[in-house]
Amino acid sequence: VEKPIFNRVDSNPRWGNDRTILDYEPVGKFAGIQKADGQIFVAVNDTQSTANLGLLIFTSTDNGENWASIPGGVNYRGRMENVKMIRTVLDSFYCFFQAGNEVYCWNFLAPAQQIRPILYGNNAYRSFDVAASSTGAIYVFMDSLLTNNVVRYSTINGGFNWGNRGSITSNGANPKISMSGTGDTLLLNYYGPVLADTATSVVRLARYRETAPGILASAGFIDIATDPAPKYEYMSATNNSEMWFIYTSGAVGARSIWARKSITAGVSWDAAFAVTNNTNLDYFGQNIKFHSYNNFGFDLVYQADSTQVGPPNNETDYILFSGAAYGSAQFTGLTNISDFPPAPYTTNYSSQLVTLNNTSDVGVIYVGMDGNNKKLYWDRLLAVIPVELTSFYSNAQNNNVLLNWTTATEVNNKGFFIERKSTKGIFNTVAFIQGNGTTTERQSYTYADNNLEAGKYFYRLKQVDLDGTTNISNTIEVEVSQPSEFSLSQNFPNPFNPDTKIKYSIPQAVNSQSSMVNLKVYDVLGNEVATLVNEQKAPGAYEVIFDASKLSSGIYFYKLNAGSFSQIKKMTLLK
Repeated sequence: VEKPIFNRVDSNPRWGNDRTILDYEPVGKFAGIQKADGQIFVAVNDTQSTANLGLLIFTSTDNGENWASIPGGVNYRGRMENVKMIRTVLDSFYCFFQAGNEVYCWNFLAPAQQIRPILYGNNAYRSFDVAASSTGAIYVFMDSLLTNNVVRYSTINGGFNWGNRGSITSNGANPKISMSGTGDTLLLNYYGPVLADTATSVVRLARYRETAPGILASAGFIDIATDPAPKYEYMSATNNSEMWFIYTSGAVGARSIWARKSITAGVSWDAAFAVTNNTNLDYFGQNIKFHSYNNFGFDLVYQADSTQVGPPNNETDYILFSGAAYGSAQFTGLTNISDFPPAPYTTNYSSQLVTLNNTSDVGVIYVGMDGNNKKLYWDRLLAVIPVELTSFYSNAQNNNVLLNWTTATEVNNKGFFIERKSTKGIFNTVAFIQGNGTTTERQSYTYADNNLEAGKYFYRLKQVDLDGTTNISNTIEVEVSQPSEFSLSQNFPNPFNPDTKIKYSIPQAVNSQSSMVNLKVYDVLGNEVATLVNEQKAPGAYEVIFDASKLSSGIYFYKLNAGSFSQIKKMTLLK
């Protein structure tokens, strides 16, 4: 059984191998961002990898292939309700976090790694969100723990001073903000008015324009999600007058993800529609961001859970990615990107998108299961395709899998690593096939993966350039079935000198409790000259090599005994 392979948005490049950022489950939120020089930072609320810290910064200088923590950290050891990283127009970087009821700004790349509260004094906040504009100003929105006041502040000096306080509402909660790709339009979402069951409250949307550094002017408020179902998660993204509002609707275990779109800079909105449509899955943990990839479109990532009994696996739980091109009214190219099944929520984290400087690239941070261990992983969309792969498919015969693929064009193509994994394993290289360098002619490739045990296998191609750059194909799935009957094949080659191959198969019925299998060779007088197999064998297809270098030319017979099955075939040795 095969799955279609080119199901990504506009035949997008492939997702790479998932890399480990942290060998432990975060205790709270995490976030990521990239510098202009390509260095990536990920902030993680983690209390397990150190004895005294609770917020660490991990960094990668090779697009996420390798990760290491930077010196320093925050010594608050509890769960942080929110962690967010921002980058200003001056390529300055800040990590905002909530420790207890206070919100802090951490300039983690500064020599002294200054950590400052947003406001000094006895302040208590339930949640916050933060964004930076194209002028270098930073805006933070917070809701009061003791009341339902939602307020905003701004800074134009990197968090040293905060001012320009604005009151949004006295009956709201959970503000979420996003800045446009041009950096001068800000969208705010929040619950309001707040009901006893907060998640069932109406979600409002407000539009702001930056009129001067640190100064916002309101452009209107609307009720954007009014259905009475719980709406646990919501957020917006905007660029170039297009806006998307994404939210979950439904009780835990039966949530779906809905969307509304505006092409009028938020003046009017299309009707809500369901992004997800499988009622047997629980969808949540969405993250949407504007990105210039896909014609200045929008990236969306979220988690799908089958709510199965027992631990998750790659067939029950997924991290899904899709995109909406600029001008499109739908998210398309739905792709399962997680090599490891996403972990069940035990804290309040969710998958995070990281926009990368390469305009055709994006990264995703998520928590996945490595056996029984939860780890933080990085996955990346690889955008530069020097080889145009037009097909990749498989054919299973007995215990052999034949892989075929074709290319339309190739540029500096060194070749293809063939990677395989089983249902519970990770991808490993099984072969390398030489490429054709640079060519505009159609090229066809094939590889036979033989003598596999029965089961489900996944294959993908890792194409490598002459300079070492790699790109990953989509994954195809193939089922190797157990034999349905006994068989003993004619040896090959025949006649032979000095060795030959003998294939046989054992069906499931023989091995309910495992059975002894004997394969022996006899001369024309009936004398046993070799024992090739004499052991318990599981159901499957097998191949054995018979070396007759010490025997004389002539006719020989080989006999298979397995359970009640017995068969003899003749072969000829010619020296």
